[in-house]
Amino acid sequence: QTFADRASALAASTRVAIDTEDLAGSINLTGARIDDLRLEKYRETVDPESPIITLLSPSGAPGGYYVEHGWAPAAGASVALPDSNTVWAVENGATTLTAATPVTLVWDNGQGLIFRRTIALDEHYLFTITQSVENTGSGDIALFPYARVVRQGTPPVQNFFIQHEGPIGVLGNNNYVSRKYHDLQNDKQVDFASTTGWLGIADKYWATAVLPQPGAGINARFAYSTQGSTPIYQTNYVETQPVVVPAGGTASSESFVFAGAKEDHVISAYQTEHGFDRLELLIDWGWFHFLTKPMHWLLVTLYGLLGNFGLAVLAVTI
Repeated sequence: QTFADRASALAASTRVAIDTEDLAGSINLTGARIDDLRLEKYRETVDPESPIITLLSPSGAPGGYYVEHGWAPAAGASVALPDSNTVWAVENGATTLTAATPVTLVWDNGQGLIFRRTIALDEHYLFTITQSVENTGSGDIALFPYARVVRQGTPPVQNFFIQHEGPIGVLGNNNYVSRKYHDLQNDKQVDFASTTGWLGIADKYWATAVLPQPGAGINARFAYSTQGSTPIYQTNYVETQPVVVPAGGTASSESFVFAGAKEDHVISAYQTEHGFDRLELLIDWGWFHFLTKPMHWLLVTLYGLLGNFGLAVLAVTI
């Protein structure tokens, strides 16, 4: 389905609000997608009255860009699983996701499995996604968690040779991997099997990434396709180890989403706290990373000590 504008796409489905100091938006109960996100502290121009930055938008809207989680079945299994058309319900009445209030969504497949998805958000840009499955049937079920970032349409880029914009990731022994949009159009699909790490899509100042638990085995993919005349770019992973849900029991899987501004101090804190592999590379430090990052921290420190006036005096002195 396509929409004439973003407002029409947002109005077409029931939503759970997102409201923190840094982020505003909503979660689409159809598909349980994070597909409406705006950055409260950043604007389109230096004019303080200009619109705040829109990062994510619903599928079918101009510039559709969203994050989706789910479960993949074991080979040969036939089980009804939630997908992009599944309509979830809010459990326990929480209708707004805040830094202090997670939201839990629930869906019953009518075949003995009850799916829940709890979404939590910190004070900045990190979502924690806990997917759980309750098995009321008589047999064990094996499911594989997956996550993906999807972008519809090719965004404008500066195409600066040391500033990457497009699909990006750090994937185990593959180390840092990236593709420009036009490169992925030629490649069509790039797979990274039996690896670890994270992946997503980066803009100049913002990024969106899906991150399994550090060290988890994944099969990762960068992919390009078209829907009519619209280019579709996707980065996704499927975990290599299944979650086994025992009969009469519950099992869960936890993963993360980064969606926000590429603020170095925030990203570095996530890398330290959670152990994400080289998450700092969401920021393109250029060819001389070993110089540019220390210089950045030096300038940040000097600014904190001296302020604008002090830095100006220092620059004149130098």
